[in-house]
Amino acid sequence: MAVLKTVARRTVKLLLGLLLLVTALYLILLVINWQDAEPNADSLHMQSLLQQDAIPAEQNGYHYYLAHNAKNELLLSGPLEELYRQCGEVEACTASLNAQTDLAELIAEQHQLLTFYQQLLQYPQWQEPPPTMQSIPAYQGLLHGQRLFLWQAWLEAKSGNVEQVHTALQADYQFWKTVLANTHSLITKMISMATVKHHFILGTAIINQLPADQQLDAIPDGWDVAFSDNELGLELALAGEWHFGSDITSTIRNTVPSEFGSDVNTIDTVFYLFVQPLMLVEDTKNIHATQLLQLQQDKDHQPTSAPWYSWLRNPLGKIFMATGTAHYKDYQQRLLKLEQERQDVLQNLNLAG
Repeated sequence: MAVLKTVARRTVKLLLGLLLLVTALYLILLVINWQDAEPNADSLHMQSLLQQDAIPAEQNGYHYYLAHNAKNELLLSGPLEELYRQCGEVEACTASLNAQTDLAELIAEQHQLLTFYQQLLQYPQWQEPPPTMQSIPAYQGLLHGQRLFLWQAWLEAKSGNVEQVHTALQADYQFWKTVLANTHSLITKMISMATVKHHFILGTAIINQLPADQQLDAIPDGWDVAFSDNELGLELALAGEWHFGSDITSTIRNTVPSEFGSDVNTIDTVFYLFVQPLMLVEDTKNIHATQLLQLQQDKDHQPTSAPWYSWLRNPLGKIFMATGTAHYKDYQQRLLKLEQERQDVLQNLNLAG
């Protein structure tokens, strides 16, 4: 019995000692993380990229799109949805369009979508708000609208209307180059890249329907101009990614559990009380901004290892940044391929002409 009492006392002392040690370590962490950092130069640079004068709604295609972003209005239906999937490259698209003998009637049935897209192309600018978890609209309607618009241009080419073809291709190309150069959203950047690629595919198929002596007259003026650094670069989109990450960080840090303190949300309550104080919003934003700028400036950059004790400062934020950083190199390489595709399309059409 005495042995059991001795073991019990020692066990209690051990548990109390561990509890005191854990408490002391946690208090040390709280002291280390008591005050957040000030924005560093990298965060200030990202912020500066997001600070732009607001474009009036009557000039901003993004506002017009939001006002009409209804699935029943801006999506293809029936046979045109299947045609959408078949137009992935020039020859396949040409064969599919030739096989669609009732194309004109099908396009006329979707006059709402065509009218929307024609109006959208009249807007000279595109400006989205910096992305957040609540501000990511679906963009499928834009893709469907472009296809419908270019299929209409295909019909114009089949009728030999070279001026209408040139005007349509010019407007479509200029609009998407504007989006490509000015968006702060990585999603929109990739969508605009895809629409430019499809513009080249369908544009080539359309121009090939014209008589040989008219084909060069149908080529949009901008096709012979190299893409700019803003169009092929990720700087603005990475600033948007930084803002999106900041929104997630702030949400994690500041969200109070529902039914705070109740038994139902014990885990959320414990997380809020003991773990969230170990995430520093500004310090996390600084880390993210530095990561993104290093990635942009040095595409082969490998992050340097930090000493173990650096993890005592903002440990939750560092874990979040270590596990949540996307690989942007592939996006950059895909963008750079646009220039070669532009040159190839122009060369092929010139040779054919």
